[in-house]
Amino acid sequence: MEEYKKAVLAHYEAVKDNLHPHFLLHPTGAKLRGLCELLLNSLRSDDKVIFVQFFTPDNLDTNLDFNHIKKIDIDKFRPLVRYMRGGPSPTSLTTIELFAILVDFQPRPIQKFNRIGIRQAESDNESEKVDIPQISDDNNGGEKEKEKENIAPFNSNINDEDKERKDEDIEASIITGSLISDYKRMDFQSTIPQKTSVTKDNSRTNYVKLAFVFLLVAIGGGYLAKSDLLKYKGCMMWNEDHYEKVACDYEVDPSEGRKIISLDETLLKYQKKIKVTDTTRFLNPDGTKRFYYGKNANQQMEYFTLPGRHPETGKLLKELSDYMMKKHFVSTGN
Repeated sequence: MEEYKKAVLAHYEAVKDNLHPHFLLHPTGAKLRGLCELLLNSLRSDDKVIFVQFFTPDNLDTNLDFNHIKKIDIDKFRPLVRYMRGGPSPTSLTTIELFAILVDFQPRPIQKFNRIGIRQAESDNESEKVDIPQISDDNNGGEKEKEKENIAPFNSNINDEDKERKDEDIEASIITGSLISDYKRMDFQSTIPQKTSVTKDNSRTNYVKLAFVFLLVAIGGGYLAKSDLLKYKGCMMWNEDHYEKVACDYEVDPSEGRKIISLDETLLKYQKKIKVTDTTRFLNPDGTKRFYYGKNANQQMEYFTLPGRHPETGKLLKELSDYMMKKHFVSTGN
């Protein structure tokens, strides 16, 4: 089991920047619960068994739906969150299996992993890693130090635990409406070397020094720009009713209102603008809402499959309520 834990964790570290980054990059209990909701309808049969074991352990014959996930206390995710942040590993195999599902680790579950073997598992998952050229050891060290600063220490301090719990409770209360953050176009302006005033000196030595300084600035500017580019493993842009992958330096007409944003596999695969009519099915089988709405620049109502922000206006999308369905459609098609 320990080898399986290590393999899943190593895979998580390799894919967290690109696979559901808004859920996995800085994990919390509320975010992991939200990711479980997102993945529920696309689970394989063996993955559904793990979900049932995790969310309804007292009733394994349950027909799991969104309500079972929403009602779960986010404290149940705390051991997994700590493990993802560098803390001790969970003792529950079900928790590790859930982790494997959330990060799409293969082969899973553990029985299949044990049959295939560790080396084969590493080979299967190696192809999913993004090969990022390294600038220098110093840069990597700096990034690691930043990561350490962002990781809360794992101790038994009650005040810290209470604060973390309050923060997650607040996040859980708003996760449906604003989980997907407001994206911004990449801006490298801050990395461009700025002109500086230099005291004039006729000395040849000072000219040599000045030339050397400008050379260092030019090299440093190029290094910083390259370093900033490497933070992004791809970009995407909204195209009428869906997101498409584009080059990060792709030029767009500002008058079109489209922006280049960092690649998000969740939005790329699942965020769609749809046309709804009075025959559209607005509810999931468990009664939860399927769509979100917002107005475009022309104040026309538009409908989307995921929460977050309008791809063009940036305004927060709202869940399609019963009132909105009755107001705009003759029947809800349920």
